[in-house]
Amino acid sequence: MATAADANGIPRYDETDSGAQTTFSGLLNLGLGWVSAVLGGVLDGKTNTAWASVPSRNSGYADYSSNPAFTPVTYRRRNGDVQLRGTALVGGSAIASGAALFVLPAGFRPTHSHRFWGIVGSTPTIFEVRANGVVICVSQLGAGTIFSIDGFQFGAA
Repeated sequence: MATAADANGIPRYDETDSGAQTTFSGLLNLGLGWVSAVLGGVLDGKTNTAWASVPSRNSGYADYSSNPAFTPVTYRRRNGDVQLRGTALVGGSAIASGAALFVLPAGFRPTHSHRFWGIVGSTPTIFEVRANGVVICVSQLGAGTIFSIDGFQFGAA
């Protein structure tokens, strides 16, 4: 029979007819305790989020909106991983190599820097997501250039 639930909402079981846990109830509680601990660790502060616009954006680019097939530059958390996506258009002035494109908020930053292949124009280019949340392109982004960061994914700190 199920009794009170633990802190993660997983029910606990006991045998009320004998006053002591039987082997079945003991094994069931052991298994459910493990599931509760795993779920509690996965969900602790790392709940899934909806796509959100990137904060602290460099003013030198805007979302590429001339074609509805392209998504704006956004981020979200899924199952403890942060995902980035989007396509943007650099304005009238180039963005220097290593300049911050945007800064991810706390809770959406990696434990260490990660590099990913993105697209600038039609050329594969390396982008970097740093542990402090700063996202950069390792090469200059020329004026009028379109860039894409679709598919970037890393574990959140």
